[in-house]
Amino acid sequence: PPQDNLRRQRQMCIRDSTKTLAMELGPNGIRCNAIQPGPVDGARIRAVIDAKARADNISFEEMQDRVLANQSIKRLIPPEQLANLTVYLASPRASLISGQELAVDGDMQCLE
Repeated sequence: PPQDNLRRQRQMCIRDSTKTLAMELGPNGIRCNAIQPGPVDGARIRAVIDAKARADNISFEEMQDRVLANQSIKRLIPPEQLANLTVYLASPRASLISGQELAVDGDMQCLE
């Protein structure tokens, strides 16, 4: 589907931009990384799951199972997980991590 192609193009753009910025800014001590989250728990994703479930005439739980089907860890991502990673990457403890694309996605193998 066309949206898969757009998603891949967006991801490639983020990856390339992250690497380029890391190379350009690294000599000045500036790090650049990209955090790629999976489905983050919250009101927005729950509303999307609910709307899709109603459209398919199935339960919220069944639709959530479909959303998480391509993850080996079948949970929505707690926002705190993203916050913790962001704080870590901004800290001196991550001073040599740059130019990386970090997935916080429950091991999402493929997208529908």
